[in-house]
Amino acid sequence: MTEHILTQLDTSPLFDKLTPRLKRALVASAATRRLAAGDRLLVTGELNTSLFVIAEGAVDVVLPGIDAPHVRLGQGECLGELSLLDGQPVSADVVAVEPTTLLELDHVQVWSLIDSSATFARNLLRVLAGRVRHDHTVLAETSDERRRFERLSMVDGLTTLHNRRWFDEMFPLQVVRLLREGRHGALLMADADRFKDLNDRHGHAVGDAALRRIGKAILSGLRPGDLLARYGGEEFAVLIADVDEAAAVEVADRLRRQVSESASDGAPQITLSVGVAGITPHEPFEALVGRADAALFRAKQAGRDRASR
Repeated sequence: MTEHILTQLDTSPLFDKLTPRLKRALVASAATRRLAAGDRLLVTGELNTSLFVIAEGAVDVVLPGIDAPHVRLGQGECLGELSLLDGQPVSADVVAVEPTTLLELDHVQVWSLIDSSATFARNLLRVLAGRVRHDHTVLAETSDERRRFERLSMVDGLTTLHNRRWFDEMFPLQVVRLLREGRHGALLMADADRFKDLNDRHGHAVGDAALRRIGKAILSGLRPGDLLARYGGEEFAVLIADVDEAAAVEVADRLRRQVSESASDGAPQITLSVGVAGITPHEPFEALVGRADAALFRAKQAGRDRASR
């Protein structure tokens, strides 16, 4: 049995460069644990006083509250080393994924090996360093993935502009910033004219293309510091800084013309109505949106394809 396990653990990082005599003594003194598939070796929150080395099989390390395994460990790899060394409760469940045989070294044996063998101590440190590097990589990837999903949750899938959620978060902050700095600004609410008719006549694919074209045309007429979002449906919101309400109407007229002139290659022309409201101190953001929406309604009532304040 000892020879069989020695052969299986010949490439174990923990056994690297140990003398044959020490390897044999280590295996001979260790207890043997056998797990069936699904058995738990370690349980989150419980104390652990052993170092385990997988002779055969594999285990999953499962973090609390996460369904997918954090890492899968196979033949030659060890586990339980951190909770043994620092005396803290186990931080993850360890579950056998198939019939698994492990060597078990209790804390007395482990500390004795650390004291008597610099090679064993060095190997254990390398194992710990590898775990730390792996965990840092996983955390970095998880953080990147979270940021990617956060970005996606703020982007409108059709136009690739920022969406309503981003509008709700960023536009009020920009209004507060402009007022704090004593600067002018205005909110523009723009709506594609007779968009339902366009969809009914030409189909939703053409309508989608028109929305993308509108977003692109508006964006091309803004400065880097201006904010643009698809507010919903065929409505877009723009927040421009350092203009009073009268100047903002001129900007809205320019953006409206850019949209009406953007059709090409036989695409149907589409026009834009825009409502403009200058920001004022001590006004709730919802009231500013309400004034811009009211101005947009006046533009529609006045015949569409125009800007109103």
